[in-house]
Parts: sequence; C-alpha cells; structure tokens
Amino acid sequence: MVGFVSSAFLFNACNSESTDMLLPSPMDSNVAFLSVIEKDYAPLNTIPENVSSRMDQDELQFWKKMSTRFYINYSFVETEYYQRYKNSFIKRMENLYNNMKWDGEPSKLSFF
Repeated sequence: MVGFVSSAFLFNACNSESTDMLLPSPMDSNVAFLSVIEKDYAPLNTIPENVSSRMDQDELQFWKKMSTRFYINYSFVETEYYQRYKNSFIKRMENLYNNMKWDGEPSKLSFF
C-alpha cells in the first residue's frame, strides 16, 4: 500500500507543472496514511499473539530481541516475501540490530 502511495506521489511530482492539476497535495494524503500506520506498532517487548503463534521458536526469539529496541509493525509477517525469504530477512535484521548505534531511544520499524 505504501509503495502505491509513494508511486502516486512520484507520478504527481513528475506532472506538477501541469496547469490543470487541481488535486490536493500528495503530502496531505501521505500524512493521513501515515497516521493510520502509526497505530499498528506493537509496544516494546511485545509480539501480538496472532503473530507469535505462527512463528517457530528461533524466529520468535529473534523478534523478541528486536522488540526490545524497536516498536514493530508486524504486518510484514503476512507477506509472501517474508514467508519466502524469512531466513535471509532475519539475518539482515540481525545485522541491523548488531550494527545500530543506540542512543537509548527506541525506533519504529516497518517494512513495506
């Protein structure tokens, strides 16, 4: 969905010189869309039951560790991409976790 919003935004940006463009600013719709996404982050140290029940033990342990430093939007778990490339995805996230410079503030983590 965000990919579509970004694409629509880029399309509008390319055509911004058009004199017949009477649509609201793409930024207005992006702000509204992002406020909806904002609600979908799990609290720190939390994995929703409907997500954790479908994870194997190693996967669950990994996301428990990630949830100590990130507010995570777990909607990506439903995607075909995640299911197909789960092992390499988790390895990359492990690198992210290990290489981040932490300032003490948790970050938000989403995948589109």
